[in-house]
Amino acid sequence: MCAAIVAIATIIALQKSIVPAQYPAPWYEWNATFANEKEKPTVLFLPWHQYMAFNFTNYLSVANPAPIFFTNAEIMSGDNIEIMRDGISVESISTNPRSKAIEAVLAAPTDSDFESMLTVLMHRENMRYIMLAEPERNSELVRRLSHIDSISLQSENKDLMVFKYE
Repeated sequence: MCAAIVAIATIIALQKSIVPAQYPAPWYEWNATFANEKEKPTVLFLPWHQYMAFNFTNYLSVANPAPIFFTNAEIMSGDNIEIMRDGISVESISTNPRSKAIEAVLAAPTDSDFESMLTVLMHRENMRYIMLAEPERNSELVRRLSHIDSISLQSENKDLMVFKYE
C-alpha cells in the first residue's frame, strides 16, 4: 500500500518537472549572429528577472538560461529574485548597482523618462542590443521599446524580439 502511494505521488510530481527541451530557433540564430560581430556585444536581456517561465519550459520557472546559452555575447540579465506565492510578494533583493540602474529604467513613470534613462544606460554600459523573450507576454515593454528612435527592431517572432542600439 505504501509503495503504491509513493508511486502515485512520484508520477504526479514528475508531471510538473522540467524535461529536456530545445531552445527556440531564434536563440541559435542570434548566437550565430553575435559570433560574426567584430567584438563580443553586450546585450540587455529582458524581461529583467532571474527566474522566468518560457514556452520551451512548459511555463515552469527556471533560472534565466540566456547568460549560459548566448556564448557569443555578454548577456546582462536579471539577478533579482522576485517571488510571488499565495498573494505574498518578495521584491528584488539585488544589491548590484547595475541591476538597480536597470530596475530604475524599467520603473520609469513616463515613456520619455524610460527613453532617456535607457539611452543613457545603453551608452554608459556599451550595450549594443536588447533582447526581449516572449514579446507577446510583455506587450507594455514592447510598446515602450518600439517608440525609441535610437534603437531599431532587428527581428521579431513569438520567442524573441531583438533591437539594436544605434
